[in-house]
Amino acid sequence: MAKYQKAYCQIATDRNIGIDYDAMRKYRLSKIRAWMKEKNIGLYVTFDAWNMRYLNGGYPTVPCRWAASMFSILCQNDEPILSATTVMNPFRLKDYYPWMPADHVTKDIGGAKAALTEQSWYGFRDYMINLMKKFGVIDLPIAIDHCANPYICRKVMEDAGIKVVDPAEDLAFVRLEKCEQEIACMKISCAVAEAAMWSCQKALRPAIRENELTAIGVREQYCHATDEVVPPNVISGWRTNPMHMDFTDRLILAGDLVNIHMDDVCFNGYKSSLGRTFVIGKATDEQKESYAIALKLMRDAIDQIKPGNTTKDVTNAWPHDPGFWGCPDKNSARRCCHGNAIGMMFEDAPYFSAMDGDEVTSVTFTPGMTFSLETWYGPNGADYGASIKETVLVTEDGCEILTHYPVDKIIEVPLGQ
Repeated sequence: MAKYQKAYCQIATDRNIGIDYDAMRKYRLSKIRAWMKEKNIGLYVTFDAWNMRYLNGGYPTVPCRWAASMFSILCQNDEPILSATTVMNPFRLKDYYPWMPADHVTKDIGGAKAALTEQSWYGFRDYMINLMKKFGVIDLPIAIDHCANPYICRKVMEDAGIKVVDPAEDLAFVRLEKCEQEIACMKISCAVAEAAMWSCQKALRPAIRENELTAIGVREQYCHATDEVVPPNVISGWRTNPMHMDFTDRLILAGDLVNIHMDDVCFNGYKSSLGRTFVIGKATDEQKESYAIALKLMRDAIDQIKPGNTTKDVTNAWPHDPGFWGCPDKNSARRCCHGNAIGMMFEDAPYFSAMDGDEVTSVTFTPGMTFSLETWYGPNGADYGASIKETVLVTEDGCEILTHYPVDKIIEVPLGQ
């Protein structure tokens, strides 16, 4: 466990250690190169915002993500290339990417969501083919990741004699084990999630609206310099059973259970997940009983997360009968107890659920993997349900819970104080 114990400042100074981002970039790039060599991939192109960041630090802002006109490229025997559209003059971005050769930040290669004809992909095709010829990999496949127009792109490339493969499943497992610097980012992300949760807890009072708490959580994240912000889910009263995953302008009343989910809280690209259950005033015995069940389900799962165990060990620790949650079928109960990898992506593969059967392939836990776990319970027909979310790390000797917010019982917010 000592490997992951360093405490980092958010900003490196002359006297305080910071996260070694250069080492982190080199680690991630080495994993992509190793995958390309193993799978015999000649060239890899990703339009996915998070895989771009993983490959070379490329950061499409939210408006640029819609257009899907920004992408990163890696050819065997070459350095990563960034085709950028986040500034008027993309070539100026090379000032922000000193780890990349200046001529590897470019633009106007072609290809985007709005490229709706084969002709509009010819520039993209020619650029990739010339690159593959230059580095001697023209006979190898090209891996194209999350293209907005996959059919047109594939046809144009295959018509030119280039085999196209989809790397999405492979890449999920490339990202699965994390280095020390990635885990440091996740620990800071968890701390930011806890700060946002604390701000929401302090604001809880009768007649506050769900969306007001969401706004408080968003503000706290921005104040901690998060670079991707997803509005927290705030679910109260009858909306906690069955569980909703959103927020409304519903007034929260004294006695309501309130589930707050700090989902997708981000620090330098790395996400965390934190969920807790609150009540304004005192919780009833029935509400406490539901929470105790949700907490037991969470602890049973965490007990199974250790090197050598598998995701199936986790799902086997949970009930398999959808009727346990009052659900008519497995699909209805799939999210009542579930987990997934988390890191650069909030819900990454593998995904596993209490409803998984023998047909689902299990994944073996190894040190450096990080996961989000969620458990929920509420009696069938009740107007309350309890939810818990944690972010955990597989260590050499077991499991470390990265989210530290109080969890032993429903968090009661006193009235009249």
